[in-house]
Amino acid sequence: MENAIVHMFSSELESEIGKVIQFLQLNQIYFELRDSDVEVENAMGSQNLGKSIWVKETDYSRVLEFIEGMSSVSKAIEISDRSQPDPYGELGEYYTRVFEKFETNKTINKTTWNWWAFFLNWFWYFGHRMYLRGFVVLALIACVSLVPYGGYLNLFIFFYCGSCGNYHKYLQYKNLTSRST
Repeated sequence: MENAIVHMFSSELESEIGKVIQFLQLNQIYFELRDSDVEVENAMGSQNLGKSIWVKETDYSRVLEFIEGMSSVSKAIEISDRSQPDPYGELGEYYTRVFEKFETNKTINKTTWNWWAFFLNWFWYFGHRMYLRGFVVLALIACVSLVPYGGYLNLFIFFYCGSCGNYHKYLQYKNLTSRST
């Protein structure tokens, strides 16, 4: 979950906003500078979009204290406590990034590489509660191992797990969320 600190950009605020960004960089606080959905009226009277600085919820209070301490900025900068919910819950940054790629990429090819799924294959599926897929992979590995030179054939199964594991996790997530709604 992230919080937005909305800044109304104008030429007179650039130095103050630069101070805020410098504070974020010095304190090694991860932030994103995004276009704001808040319309800002400029001196000419026309409406244009401002900018937003988004920070993680854990760093929000520190940044807020810093901005409120800057007296010249507090009147010119609108501080907002809007939250943008993480659409993937508590899956973590890696899966959030991968799932967003799947959402934006509408092509048939949904392969990404996952080293853990490659090395741990069936165990990785069990660990991610995809028991049926885990049993299928385990059964395939056991059957292929009985064939002469089956170890080489197992590499294909390992590559399949490594390249499709993230997509299987995404399908599992989508299936679980569609059932809960």
